[in-house]
Amino acid sequence: MNIVEVLENQKFDFIKMDIEGAESVVLPACKNYLSDVTYLFVEYHSVINQKQSLSMILNIMSEAGFRVHVHSVMYSNSPFVRRKENSGFDLQLNIFGWKE
Repeated sequence: MNIVEVLENQKFDFIKMDIEGAESVVLPACKNYLSDVTYLFVEYHSVINQKQSLSMILNIMSEAGFRVHVHSVMYSNSPFVRRKENSGFDLQLNIFGWKE
């Protein structure tokens, strides 16, 4: 059973998405099922040498009615000079979404 099948058959108040870079594929697949979700946590990963999907993720959350708060987990102090890289990622953010 995939995530869309789960969301089609059940209602969730809270979804936590910590899927090591796959959030850019999974969240768009779930966007039509976020109307009944009150809280959404997405651990965003920016994959080195791939197009970043942060704007798409924030747009999906905004269109679903979420307010967001972002915490930086992994970042570079001087990204123009030296980028921090960890496990194939160059940025990691915790994105907290909620509906009022």
